[in-house]
Amino acid sequence: MKKIFLTSIVLFLSATAMACPACEQQQPKLLKGITHGAGPDSNWDYVIVSITAIIVLFCFFSLLNGC
Repeated sequence: MKKIFLTSIVLFLSATAMACPACEQQQPKLLKGITHGAGPDSNWDYVIVSITAIIVLFCFFSLLNGC
């Protein structure tokens, strides 16, 4: 019963996490259908997110290796 409940929650959340048609039109080609709201304002937004992702991955792997 627990497995069915968790599976139904995951399926429901994945269906509701997709962007609505109005938001899809505002997004660039890379993010269409994934996110809600306005798209990135400039290319600096991509740079900031990329650098942040690299820092997070570095911290995650450092934590796993016991540093």
